[in-house]
Amino acid sequence: MHNKVKFLRHEIGDNLQLKQLDILLTIAEAYPNPVTYPDLQKMVGTTSGTVSRTMYIYGSKLEKQSNGEWKDTGKGIVMSEPNPYNTRQYQARLTAKGIELFFRLDKS
Repeated sequence: MHNKVKFLRHEIGDNLQLKQLDILLTIAEAYPNPVTYPDLQKMVGTTSGTVSRTMYIYGSKLEKQSNGEWKDTGKGIVMSEPNPYNTRQYQARLTAKGIELFFRLDKS
């Protein structure tokens, strides 16, 4: 397991914390299904703030550039979307980049 943590830290940043890793792995294990934020909180045993912060750090972040174009400046490993069954909730899933990352992790 230690080598897998090293691999992820190398790929997505040295600041990866244990709870964030747990959240990302939980989302990856659920693939191809999404996981709601409340379910992530329960499964990982963490707060809504930690889930939201993890999604913000490792998700896509569109920022408007000085030339008027939008650029994704986030890690882009996970994405957040409204839950179609409960519009007050969001759910998380892997992006194509996240699928590829965890596929390589599985092979390492």
